[in-house]
Amino acid sequence: CSIVSECLATNDLTSLHHCAEDELHGNIHNVIGGFFGCPVSLGKFGEAHPEYRNLLMNMGEVASTMWSNDPHIEWPTYCANDTQFETCRARCTNITMEVLDEMDSDELYLLMHRHNLAYFGNSSDRSTFDSPMYNSYFDISWTGDGEEGEGEGEYEWTFKPRHDMVLNSTLNDQLMRFSINFGCNPGKYGTMSTGSATNDPVFWPIHPFFDRLWHFIRLDEGFEHFNHTWDDSSNCSGRGWYDELPFTDLFGESENEQEDAVASPEYPRPSVSGAAGYADYTDGEGGRRLGGVTTHTPARGAAREGQGEWYYTNADLYSLFDPRNPKLEYVYDNFEAPHCEADDDSGAAAESEESEESGDDAEVARRRRALRIDRR
Repeated sequence: CSIVSECLATNDLTSLHHCAEDELHGNIHNVIGGFFGCPVSLGKFGEAHPEYRNLLMNMGEVASTMWSNDPHIEWPTYCANDTQFETCRARCTNITMEVLDEMDSDELYLLMHRHNLAYFGNSSDRSTFDSPMYNSYFDISWTGDGEEGEGEGEYEWTFKPRHDMVLNSTLNDQLMRFSINFGCNPGKYGTMSTGSATNDPVFWPIHPFFDRLWHFIRLDEGFEHFNHTWDDSSNCSGRGWYDELPFTDLFGESENEQEDAVASPEYPRPSVSGAAGYADYTDGEGGRRLGGVTTHTPARGAAREGQGEWYYTNADLYSLFDPRNPKLEYVYDNFEAPHCEADDDSGAAAESEESEESGDDAEVARRRRALRIDRR
């Protein structure tokens, strides 16, 4: 719920995608799917260090990312059904707890970097710090003599298990040793933590939440100035605004051979440079500006040569799934999230303290409250 609040605080499509996909969606899979038979136990380490509970919980949430992003893990290419896990599992070569115990701080920091667990891309640039774990679990400080980020010096990081708890060198080294050891010894993946997640029935009620969140953002007046511009910079096929996707006939086009069976002059779509992503479904002119967006008569996905089918582009789907599209055959009856109310730090107090909120904080709080309102 706290991450949902962070997603509601975003003001552009790229940031919303990062929050919903990288911080919410993937972690939900790992929390539900889980891991078992792990050679290095988060639970046992947590029992010995209850003060690290939240950090270790986060480590479990992002475990699959830690393991998949580590270039030094060797994965078996084949395991017979009767092979014992211990003799046929992934692991880092030559990394054991005994080896780690002999390493000093500098060597441990180097390994944390090599295994992509926590590192600076450029130690003189704070913004280049990266880790699969949430950045809030790290304290970043400048070691130079002059102004931060200027002159001689560099940034350094230290684990921060709680907001009021920065570790000393001894404890930090201990936690680095555990992190490296855990990261080098993947366990068995639960179904929801793998590419076969759709085999778990829980997969299906989870994913409409993201569509529901997207609908809310496109309907609520608080997001009137939300920037819907599509990040068209990826070289990965299928991510571009006009890239053709392997989807067709979602709206019954095969039953009507006319091009305007789905997208018609009454339903113009935003152009690639549009900022707000809204279209006017009652105006048949097309080409008019609405909410700062240039709209036009929609173009459909290109027909594949030799096939009589039309395949959608991202631009098509982004417009077709707008909740105000009269051709969309479903709508959410409400955008309530009562299960998040108890977890909302603002809670009922936010209602009484609204007069004291200002600027961005007030808008974020208003959006959280609006999400709990039935908007039929």
